[in-house]
Amino acid sequence: MQAPRSDERNPAAVEAETSDVEASSTLEQPSSAQPSSAQRGATRNKVETQAKIVAAAMEFFFAGGYERTSVASIAAQAGVSPATVFWHFGDKASLFQEACKRFMVPFVEQMSHSCEVHDGPGRLIALIDTYERFVTDHRGSIETFVRWFLESPALRAGLQDQLLTLNDAFGRDVHKTLEVIVGNEVRARTLAEGLLSTMHGNLLLAFIDPDPAGLERRRAGLRAMAQLVVAAPRGD
Repeated sequence: MQAPRSDERNPAAVEAETSDVEASSTLEQPSSAQPSSAQRGATRNKVETQAKIVAAAMEFFFAGGYERTSVASIAAQAGVSPATVFWHFGDKASLFQEACKRFMVPFVEQMSHSCEVHDGPGRLIALIDTYERFVTDHRGSIETFVRWFLESPALRAGLQDQLLTLNDAFGRDVHKTLEVIVGNEVRARTLAEGLLSTMHGNLLLAFIDPDPAGLERRRAGLRAMAQLVVAAPRGD
C-alpha cells in the first residue's frame, strides 16, 4: 500500500478536538466508584459516534474502494470532524479493518441462529442455508472483497486474519455437526473440508457464472452431498 496521505493518519499536531471527543475522554479517568450519569452519557455518545463513523466508512469503502476514499469524506458523511475520526480509530487503515470486521457481524449473527437447531442433520442443512443466505444478501460487498484480494496485496494482508478466523469458526461448527452425524472425528474433519470447499467454490463460481439456473444446480449438488453424508452408516 502506498504511504498514507495526510488525511489517512492521525496528525500528532492536532490540538482542537470536537465536543464528542472531549466527552469521550472522560471515560479514561480512573474511578473506583460506579459510573455517573455523565460518564454513562459519554459512553453512549462515544458508541454512537463510532457507529456513525463506521457506517459512513463502510458506505465509502465498498462504493469507491480504499485508495479513493478519504477520511475527510467519511467525516463529512458521519457529521463529525476528521480529528474525531482519527481520535476514535487512529488512522484510515484501522478504520478500514474495523469496517470490515463489522461487515462480518451479520454472518456471525446468522450463524448463531443456526445453532438453535440441535439435531445433527437439521443443523448441517441450517449451516449451509446460513452460508448461502449471507452470500445472497451481501453479494455486492463480497464481490468487492474478492476484487480487493485479487488486486491489492496490502488489503489482502489486512483482511486475511479476520476472514480466516471467521472461516475457522464456521468450519469448526460444521466439523462438530458432522462428528455427531458420522460418529468419527477424523472422517468428520475430512467431510467438513470437502463441504466447505464446495461452498466456497460455489461462492466464487457465482461471480463467474451468475445465471440463476447454474446457481440452483450448484446448490442442489451441495445439498445432495450433505444428504449422502447424513445417509451414510455411522461408525469407524
